[in-house]
Amino acid sequence: MRHPADDDAPELTQDVLKKARAGRDVLPEAVLAQFKRSPGRPPVDAPKVPVSIRLDADVLSKLKEGGPGWQSRANGILRQAMLPTSKARA
Repeated sequence: MRHPADDDAPELTQDVLKKARAGRDVLPEAVLAQFKRSPGRPPVDAPKVPVSIRLDADVLSKLKEGGPGWQSRANGILRQAMLPTSKARA
């Protein structure tokens, strides 16, 4: 039988959890600095709205042929389709 101290992933019992402490309380600042999160993306005036849409398989395949950014390309195609004919040609 293996000793629990030799186990790479010992069982998390209630006793172990009671003794657990947050990393910020036990790790040196140099280590914690490596895990600081950036503030994220800056806010935008008109954020994109996530939607679900059903497309024909061939339409989706053609959009994805261009690689990453296919959703932005689809957005551009839809935007062009919304423009009046005179503006679409300009």
